[in-house]
Amino acid sequence: MAKFPRESDELGLGALRRLLKRGGAERVSDAAVYEIRRLTEELITTIGASCRESLGFCRLKTVSCNDIRYTWKKAVIPENQRGSARL
Repeated sequence: MAKFPRESDELGLGALRRLLKRGGAERVSDAAVYEIRRLTEELITTIGASCRESLGFCRLKTVSCNDIRYTWKKAVIPENQRGSARL
């Protein structure tokens, strides 16, 4: 795996590779790890922006665990399955 200097705010490639393997992948290419990093950062940024919008209505500044769960359910879980989804 090529070593590139990592920005302090980037997700670690080794950790992402381990998560992919924990998910069942036997082997993971470098391109796959970079892509999962890009997608993960995009998802986290989207969830953060959505939480910021919801908190703006209440004039709050701190994102709570419940805010993240609510946003995750709203963004990722299809509407017809929301009642049965557990986090």
